[in-house]
Amino acid sequence: ADKDWSRIHQISSNGPLTYCYPLVACHEQCAKPVMPVAYDWFRLVFLRRGTAVALSHFGRRTVREGELIVLSPNVSCGCEPKGQVETTSLFVRKDFMIDHVFWQNCDVLSDKFHAGQFLEEPHMQSSQVVRLQRDVFTEAEVQLDKLVRMSSGTGSPSELLSAATLLLRILQEAFPYAQLREPHHYPTVRAAPKALRHEAHKARKIIQSDLTNRWSLAELANTVHLSVPQFHRVFVDAYGMTPQ
Repeated sequence: ADKDWSRIHQISSNGPLTYCYPLVACHEQCAKPVMPVAYDWFRLVFLRRGTAVALSHFGRRTVREGELIVLSPNVSCGCEPKGQVETTSLFVRKDFMIDHVFWQNCDVLSDKFHAGQFLEEPHMQSSQVVRLQRDVFTEAEVQLDKLVRMSSGTGSPSELLSAATLLLRILQEAFPYAQLREPHHYPTVRAAPKALRHEAHKARKIIQSDLTNRWSLAELANTVHLSVPQFHRVFVDAYGMTPQ
């Protein structure tokens, strides 16, 4: 457990660039009180064995085996175990969670910005306890064990696909029981997919070939035979950001 928690603390302290997976899990057994702590990732805490009193924005609440604590980023939570308890915590990067929520609700959410708003109060409570159906919880336990192994460096990165599938299933099952307010129906008109211009693709390969070089817009534009304003527009249209 100490090894798993040290990895999570490293992620929280140094930022997401120190770890390549958008989903991380750690397993813990404890019988002593745990002081409240917050992370800048979404946190899903599965109580797998035992009973504990959880302390968070919802106050003091008894949590039992088979229940899930859902915590938004930067929301602290601690617990007072009633004897030995066993938990698995699933940490989800905020942008990864927003992606899943957006595509699950794309009929009412116009873009990922609104999906991010939907995951904040007043639409969703920042901390809550959800009771999952038994078959969903049993499936989650199997997938969580795989993700714990992957997070500790003893599993295969391909298991990330299984973890993403688990997250979708959990969101589908848990959110109907979570305390949510109906999202505002935003316009859902979106641009059709368009082909990537070869100039943008070539410029990206040039940038990636030497990441230590601070390429100027003029240098890149000249390389792909475009004017600076035209190159800037083409690159932003392709990748949604400037080359700098």
